[in-house]
Amino acid sequence: MVYRKLLVVFTLCWMLTACGGGSSHGGKQSVLVTPSLGKMTQVRIDIYKADGEAHLGSATISGEGHIAVSIGRYQGPVLAKLTALENATYFDEALGAFVQLEEGTTLHAIAGDASALAITPLTELAYHLALIHDLFPLNESAVGMVNNTIRMVFAPYVNSILSAPTLLGDAGVGNLAEDEHGNYALTLAALALIAEGDESGRPAVATLTALTQDIVDGRIDGRAHDEEIANIPYSSFSADFNAALDEAASRYGYPGVTSTSSLNDMVLVLSEPESGNSTAEACEQTWQLADGLSYQLVYELTEFATGNKTRTSSDTSVAANVMFNGQQSYEANSTIELVSSLAPEQVYELNNLSYRSAATTDNGLLIHGFIESRAQDGFALNTIVKNTPSEHRRSDLRRWEDYNESFEQSWEQSVNGVPVMNSVTTVEYEMLYEGRETLIVPAGRFEACKFSVTSGPRREVLASGAVVESSGDEMLSEIWISVGSGLLLRRLVNQDEELLLAATIAGQVVSGN
Repeated sequence: MVYRKLLVVFTLCWMLTACGGGSSHGGKQSVLVTPSLGKMTQVRIDIYKADGEAHLGSATISGEGHIAVSIGRYQGPVLAKLTALENATYFDEALGAFVQLEEGTTLHAIAGDASALAITPLTELAYHLALIHDLFPLNESAVGMVNNTIRMVFAPYVNSILSAPTLLGDAGVGNLAEDEHGNYALTLAALALIAEGDESGRPAVATLTALTQDIVDGRIDGRAHDEEIANIPYSSFSADFNAALDEAASRYGYPGVTSTSSLNDMVLVLSEPESGNSTAEACEQTWQLADGLSYQLVYELTEFATGNKTRTSSDTSVAANVMFNGQQSYEANSTIELVSSLAPEQVYELNNLSYRSAATTDNGLLIHGFIESRAQDGFALNTIVKNTPSEHRRSDLRRWEDYNESFEQSWEQSVNGVPVMNSVTTVEYEMLYEGRETLIVPAGRFEACKFSVTSGPRREVLASGAVVESSGDEMLSEIWISVGSGLLLRRLVNQDEELLLAATIAGQVVSGN
């Protein structure tokens, strides 16, 4: 299920020579650093190696807005740290004036190589995300993954959050242009405007402080691990940010379109190289086939068309040697609670019995069916679904290998014991293994197998004898399964997205692999 993001990506590059960029003299390197809350003065810049600890060089920005920091002959990922000195100031776009920046205030940026970089609220969020997911010492892939996810969520129309933004507050800077630097500056101005009325007198800092607390669980929702954050300057960040973008465009004469994406979870994707030749066997889902096993899973489903979110929490226990539809199975007994953003005060409960077993010919999973029971408003709804033959989910696939599956699925549904539906559907699909991807979802950082599933023709025979047919040949879904634990991490279906928020298996919290 998809958080739709409008990716209006400008391909203009920030040429270092245009602003006196990073350079090399006799093998020695320098990094051009441009910090911005708007323009900042009286701040020290320190550059560190990939471990975030070994110091490479430092320099102080007085009033010039940027500085080249010498780092010797070092090449590789870097951490840049800004520290506010005595009498430090920054141009707050919400106030349209320079304000005092508290001495000792720090901002950070991480980069995959030592050339040129910006230090902004967005690079600070990327730095926090790197800390949360224990990505130090840095490598180029991890840096790119974190920086790009922040870009995609907050500024999809910017090519890189390490680009130098136009420095509002700098002499001669008036209106913002519709280019890489103006687009970035517009984003920063909007962040400041969110907290325009903050009593601290430093709106840009107030918004950043709130976001660094908010992002700890990989979500921008005013909560940190289900605890409400006090004194945040936004109620619904997505709505407030979009409104602030419009206001910033008006104030600073920005001529472009200010629409942005829906701001939701931090979903990072790092794909396997084109030359990769992985297999899907490490992602088989038979982990759940263990007598006496218990596990708890929390997912969130987002419907793009409506914006509605549904959180599903399940507590499951597994029993062996249960017969279902003529098959000896493992029975997973799940107590499930659903909460929708449409009615957050209402908790819906249901019970699900699912029946599965291991295939004897490969590492696959046989799915025999399920029984679901739900009581609501005086009605007891019971659904029985049986697959004949059993659906076979295979994992013995090499990269770009696929298989076709076909089975009949019978549905029997009753309300208060009275039958209301009886049908048999022929289900066909093709499952393709696309390779490995590394994801950071709210539950943690995982290496995963990515599959795409394309539907085939469907033929449904109703109890009345009527036949309903569809042609298929449409993308059904994309799914990501964790290496090792076999957990479903993410599923995209049309314009909807499902994400794993938390997982506990046999009493152990699963937060990565």
